[in-house]
Formats: sequence, structure tokens, C-alpha cells
Amino acid sequence: MKRISLLGIGAGILLVAGIIFVVHHRAQSLVPSNSSVSTNQFLPRESWAFVGYATPEAALESGYWAENTGDFQGLLNSLTPEYRAQIEKHGEAQSESEKEANMQKEAAQVAAYQIVSNEAVSADECILHIRSPRLGKGKVTLKKIANDWKWEGDIKADK
Repeated sequence: MKRISLLGIGAGILLVAGIIFVVHHRAQSLVPSNSSVSTNQFLPRESWAFVGYATPEAALESGYWAENTGDFQGLLNSLTPEYRAQIEKHGEAQSESEKEANMQKEAAQVAAYQIVSNEAVSADECILHIRSPRLGKGKVTLKKIANDWKWEGDIKADK
């Protein structure tokens, strides 16, 4: 009976420790940093995935993933309401297949990217400085809306 109680207590301690770790890690990931976040490697197009919007870095990858897969709605979900309205208006003149082809063409031009740094502008805005082997250096502003990070505009050349 003592052995079962000790196992139960041990499992409870592990569960609480795991919850504390996850909560602490999640809280840290929601705050943009002013530090250099360089991954030292390029993230190739084939590895892009939908990873959500909890961090600016995740939002960037999720937007690129949507573009690469030709998912127009997914791309729109990665954008601030203002930028989304611009892209929707631009897309009105295109068929679904044209939108898909154009997005995939843009993703192919990027081919891979590396996050060089995350420049915090405020608690809910940052600029990700990125590099692509094909396109060179660029930057994109992201804003936090509710609990999600969203692209504020096009990626601009970083000179």
C-alpha cells in the first residue's frame, strides 16, 4: 500500500513539474526579444510547416507554409486585418488556381530562409530580420493581435 502511495505521489510531482515547465516555456515564447535569434541554418521550403502563431518566428513560418502550399485562406490567417484586406482586394481579380500558382512561385523564389534577429519594437510589435540564399536580407514587421502574431506587411529588402 505504501508503494502505491509513493508511486502516486511521484507521478503527481512529475505532473506538476511538467505543467510548470510548459507554462514557463510558453510564457517566455510569447515575449518578443531584442536578442539575436539567429538559427545559423536556413530553413528549406520543403520543411516549412504550419506551426501556429504563438511567436513571431512561428507566424513567419506558418505564413510561408501557407504560401508554399498555395493555401490562400491560410495565408490570410497569417496577416493583420489591415494587411489581410489589402491582399484580399488584390486577390479579387485572380482565380483560385492563379492565386495558388502565384503564392507557390513566390515561395519558390524564397527557397529557404534564416531568422537573423528579432527586433522588439514594443510588447506587441517586432521586426524579424531574415536572410534568404536567393533573395538576400529582408525584414518583416509582425504585430500581436490577441494571442497571435501576424504579418503587418510585405517582406522588405533590408539594406
